[in-house]
Amino acid sequence: MEFAYEVVDFIQAVGWALVPVAAAGALHSVSQYYTARADQLDLDTEVFKSNAGIK
Repeated sequence: MEFAYEVVDFIQAVGWALVPVAAAGALHSVSQYYTARADQLDLDTEVFKSNAGIK
């Protein structure tokens, strides 16, 4: 029975060790999304300026 507790402790330790990795991955995904949105906004602005004849 003692071994089972050690296995559970090990699994919990590994799980908690992966939390920062998961958080970093989520942050990276959010960052990529907003970077893509900003790039699209820049592109939309350039198209609008071009269509409106603004230099």
